[in-house]
Amino acid sequence: MGRSCTVCNHPCVEEINRLLLSNVPYRSVAKRFEISESAVFRHKSSHLRGDLVEVHQAMVEAREQALAEIHNRELEEIKNDVRESTTGRLAAAVSALDKVRALQERTIKILDTVEAEDDRASTLKAVREVRQNIELEAKLTGEIEGDQVNVNTVVNLDIYRSPEWLAVGALLQKILAHYPDLRAEVAKELLALQEAHR
Repeated sequence: MGRSCTVCNHPCVEEINRLLLSNVPYRSVAKRFEISESAVFRHKSSHLRGDLVEVHQAMVEAREQALAEIHNRELEEIKNDVRESTTGRLAAAVSALDKVRALQERTIKILDTVEAEDDRASTLKAVREVRQNIELEAKLTGEIEGDQVNVNTVVNLDIYRSPEWLAVGALLQKILAHYPDLRAEVAKELLALQEAHR
């Protein structure tokens, strides 16, 4: 009668089989479970049936396929997020006006960021961009024709009370606080402009 398999009689035989099917070295398995390396080798050669190896291989392939599907799903979600972002909305916008408004939202966010960083040069650049976006939107909506402002339309639309305009005014006030001469000149010009349109 042949000698019985040490591994088959081991209380952790299922874990040993799993490790052997995963190609963990014989020496590591033997050391971990305190059995001889030759017993582990004989067990794998004689007692691990081919169908177990095939089942294990099928499980590995199924796992890899599931991971690939998860990866593809996550990639699709990222693509959808990008499409829904400001840049995505800008690219998908139907009209020029929609594009300008999406661009203005992004420009105002940038303005908020550079203003919070107290970066004056970048703040002034962002203010100019906001102003240009406002001007472009006004041209697209007919508030400005060519280089002329249709004051009645602007006043009727209460553009001067809009949150964007108030934000620009507050920002100009903050920036010009450091330049009293320029502040006085801007105030004078704004008053003259206000008087001309009354």
